[in-house]
Order: sequence, then C-alpha cells, then structure tokens
Amino acid sequence: HHAYVEASTDNGVTWSVLEDLTTTNTNWEEHALNLTVYANHTIRLRFRLDASLGTSVADGWWIDDLNIIEQPNPYLFFNDFESGTDDWSLTGQWMRTYSTYPAPPTYPRTYLMYASSGSIANSLLTTLDPVLLGEGTSPQLIYSTSYDIQSMSHRAYVEVSTDDGQTWQIVDTISYGRSSGSLRTIDLSSYALPDPDPDITQPILIRFRLYASTQYPSSLWRVDNVRVQQ
Repeated sequence: HHAYVEASTDNGVTWSVLEDLTTTNTNWEEHALNLTVYANHTIRLRFRLDASLGTSVADGWWIDDLNIIEQPNPYLFFNDFESGTDDWSLTGQWMRTYSTYPAPPTYPRTYLMYASSGSIANSLLTTLDPVLLGEGTSPQLIYSTSYDIQSMSHRAYVEVSTDDGQTWQIVDTISYGRSSGSLRTIDLSSYALPDPDPDITQPILIRFRLYASTQYPSSLWRVDNVRVQQ
C-alpha cells in the first residue's frame, strides 16, 4: 500500500509525487514538504491512497491541519527556465524546450534545457551573473537531469569558475550511460570563504558543458531546476 501526496500544474491532467508513505504509524506526526519549485505556478494538491497491490485491510490514512506557509527564499540561486534563458549564455547545441519527459518526481514537467552533441565539440550553458557564496557556509549546487551519453569519449560536465570565466574547475562528471531522471547534488563548500563575515562573498560562475570528441553517436543532456542553496 502507498499513501501519496501529489501536485499538478496542469489542472489535474498529470501529477508529480511529493511524498510516498509506505510505513505504519499509529501516532500523529507532522510532515513538511518544500514547494519552492512550484513558485509562480498555480497548482492543485491531492492525497491518494493506493491499495491496488494489497489484500490486507488496515485503518487507512488520517489527515488533519493542512497549511501552506510561505517561507523566506532558501536559495542563493534558482532557475527553472520557465521564464526563459535571460540569466544564461548559450553556445553550441543548448536550447530551451517544453518537455513531458520524466523528471525527478518532485518537479513539474515543463520547460527545461536540452543539448545534443551533434557536430559541436563543446556546448556551453553558463550563468551570466555570478552566484555569491557566503562565508563560512556549506553551499550545494542541485539540479535535475536526464541524459543519454552514447560514447565512451563523450562527457557531461558541471564546472565552476572563481575568476569570471578565465579558468574552470570540474565539479561533476557524467560519462557513458543513461538516466531517465535523477537529482544530482554537488558540494560547493570548498568555494566558500572560511570566515563567517556576511559582508564578504565568493562570486562563482556555473556552466554545464556537453563535450563530444566525435559527431556520432549523438549524446543528449537535459537540465532543469538549477539551484544553489546553503
């Protein structure tokens, strides 16, 4: 049996799972779900109890005191490409597209960035303005992705620059393989300055680079919901 909390951004045509409960608990407990990725969306919520694969009878699911509360923005940077690509520099094969391709379940399936290797050796998706990392923090870069890297010589890199794009350091590498949808988390704490002075920040640029040493076979990379949090 499964107890699902789900959200829809298309008036109930499709639903994304926010939480999947499978355990038994006879005591009341409070659950909190982060809806930040649905900011600026009109959404519907539903609670769905699925007992289609079970034959036992239990007490069911009790729900009370539902609240939706706006919290301060926890992100140093957030972009879901719903409003375009004004915050990014695009070179090579990167393009913004609408897709219903499966995404990690806590995110609406809407606009995302897509690149295929084709005849371009490097396709670059780069932040135009620096992300300011606070001192004494443990920032993380998180993004949702799907990919199909079809050659051993192709790579999908996430890179960071601390000198306005003069040099780049690789912080995440995706090599030969396929994923229909995953959430990747990158530790950026080594780029945060050590002293906790709120008036001093470390600016970084972030880019997603699809590298292909050969034109065929063609590899592809989808990127969405890019954020930096601490």
